[in-house]
Amino acid sequence: MKPRECKAEVAAVRAVTPEIMEVDLRVLEPAEFTFDAGQWISVPFGPKIVRAWSMVSPPTRRGAFTLSIDVAPGGIGSQWARGLKPGDPVQFKGPTGGFVFTRADPRRAVFVAEEIGIVPIRSILSHLYETGYGRSTALIYWARNPGWLVYDADFRSLARRYPGLQVHGIVGDFTLHLSRLPRDGAPMVAFLGSTIGNLYVEERRTFLGAIADNLPSGGSLLLGFDLVKPVDRLIAAYDDSKGVTAEFTRNMLRVLNRELHADFLPETFDHIAFWDPVQERMDLRLRANDDQVVHIPGAGLSLEIHDGEEIRVEVCTKFRVPSITGELEDAGFSVRQFWTDDRGDVGLILAKKP
Repeated sequence: MKPRECKAEVAAVRAVTPEIMEVDLRVLEPAEFTFDAGQWISVPFGPKIVRAWSMVSPPTRRGAFTLSIDVAPGGIGSQWARGLKPGDPVQFKGPTGGFVFTRADPRRAVFVAEEIGIVPIRSILSHLYETGYGRSTALIYWARNPGWLVYDADFRSLARRYPGLQVHGIVGDFTLHLSRLPRDGAPMVAFLGSTIGNLYVEERRTFLGAIADNLPSGGSLLLGFDLVKPVDRLIAAYDDSKGVTAEFTRNMLRVLNRELHADFLPETFDHIAFWDPVQERMDLRLRANDDQVVHIPGAGLSLEIHDGEEIRVEVCTKFRVPSITGELEDAGFSVRQFWTDDRGDVGLILAKKP
């Protein structure tokens, strides 16, 4: 279905956790608004600024739905959501997105999610089992702490009512808890989403080696990664005209302010993104545009930051198939298969431990 310009009003607002809010919306226009489980809407905050949120409710409530919003970042969308109250008007565009489940697919479905990424999957699973889907399905989802296993009680209640649904909630850190991986049978570790590119070379070597050390013979690794592509495309993505990535990098300072009671002024830092041709990675930084002293009580630190000084926020390595294959082989894996998309933008490798 084609996204449409829509009008709604807030029916209710409630806190799920201190960081996550649910917003019930009642659609006013168009009169017949429908969506597929797993889709999302976008809310405009200016000519070039939008924020997108997924429906957490199943599409069985005609003309109404619920959004689940992570308000921890503290940006424009978070502030807007925190200020909502019943009766407030909301304009949005939607529904959008192709992350939907096809019932006709005969394969057993396995859903994997991380923290707030569970939202569209909750919509999908709730809808499937409320409408008579009886086949075996598994859900595996991860969080940094128990408070971020959002909707865990809902999923376990659903699993009790529908034994075909297996729910596996995991709390852990992939850099610390690999020794807890199951070793029976032939387990597979799936490390997707190009997260491997956010690690430095030495970190990748340690991480891949630790996976190999903790997998039994016959175990496998399914690794997703971003491939090298034209620099102009990368710059356009990491220094976009809408300022989305700039808000992402400045949000790091907001998190430090919130979690460690720091007194950074995010607006006094400029977003810098450039391509490092030697390491073949994007380098994202924040550059101070004034001299300042920043206090971080939660870490017992005071920092003197000078005009023009930079803080590295993130590196995003782009790989060539021979280089990532070499890193996997050095870690003790044997590469069995490689897939990519039609444009050759991203890659997926299946590697096995002999």
